[in-house]
Amino acid sequence: MFSNDAEALQSPLSYFCARLIDNVLNRSQHGGPGVASQPLGLRWFCGMHTNMKKDDYASPAGIVISILSQLIHQIVESPAPVTLTDVSILDKLVREEDLLCMFERLVGVLPAGTVLFCVLDGLSYYEDKKRGKDCMDLLTMLARLTRRRPETIHGPMVKLLVTAPLGTYAIHEFFGEEEKLNLEGYYPSHGGFSTKYWDLRMGRAIEN
Repeated sequence: MFSNDAEALQSPLSYFCARLIDNVLNRSQHGGPGVASQPLGLRWFCGMHTNMKKDDYASPAGIVISILSQLIHQIVESPAPVTLTDVSILDKLVREEDLLCMFERLVGVLPAGTVLFCVLDGLSYYEDKKRGKDCMDLLTMLARLTRRRPETIHGPMVKLLVTAPLGTYAIHEFFGEEEKLNLEGYYPSHGGFSTKYWDLRMGRAIEN
């Protein structure tokens, strides 16, 4: 999940996100029968893909390509087969040119009871002139998926986690005050949690 590449931008939040999604996927692989016990987990670490000249995926479009591929893979490889509510969507996706619409339509036909986690770490790295608008379009789509009214939900429940290690220009505007957690700029080097602590406490709580 992490790299020794000197250009990679990683923070303690990246570690947290990696362990979090690992636990979600671990539960998916070892959970009991039934779609509701098989959560789906999608992730993208923007700090690993920042150089647009060297990396074709260093953009919001790259995010959508990746999470769409992850979602399709998990639908196909799930221990408890995921039965789409509209299998014809697969033929429609082949003709769909808009990646955002493609992702949203596929999520929309996941069966009721499915929980879909999407973790985007360091999204603020894409808040520049070239990628800013596409970044906002991506967030608009994801926010729409997470905020459907309860009485209209017949598909999955979508949970979104977005981190911005260096602060944001506009990403924070997509979230209410009760949805945001602001961290201090500096924390002492002692304390925190080790991998062992995570496995014994936090990770186990997530899996349960």
